[in-house]
Amino acid sequence: MGGGGNQNAGPTPQAGPQSTSANGSLKGTVLTIFDGNRKNMKQFTQEFTIYQMINQDSLTMWNAYTCTALALSFMRGPAINDWALQQTEGLYAKCNGDPLNGTALMY
Repeated sequence: MGGGGNQNAGPTPQAGPQSTSANGSLKGTVLTIFDGNRKNMKQFTQEFTIYQMINQDSLTMWNAYTCTALALSFMRGPAINDWALQQTEGLYAKCNGDPLNGTALMY
């Protein structure tokens, strides 16, 4: 009955990405390296999704280029190195251009 006081209607939506800490580092446990073994793909995908959720306000996660580069940085090993390098080079060329091969900036 009385009323008054401070009625909180819920969390205030944020206007855009913000740094997750004073120094801009990401929160959470560092992911397990994905070595290309398909048996571990579901675990890696789940861990990376949780990592994205924890860091959803980070500029790294808001930018598709840097978020993808981050995921690729956790992919290492003989079974995946060639594929990861191909994806990294393709992403870089698409987003930054490749003047040696005549590719214009696309991002």
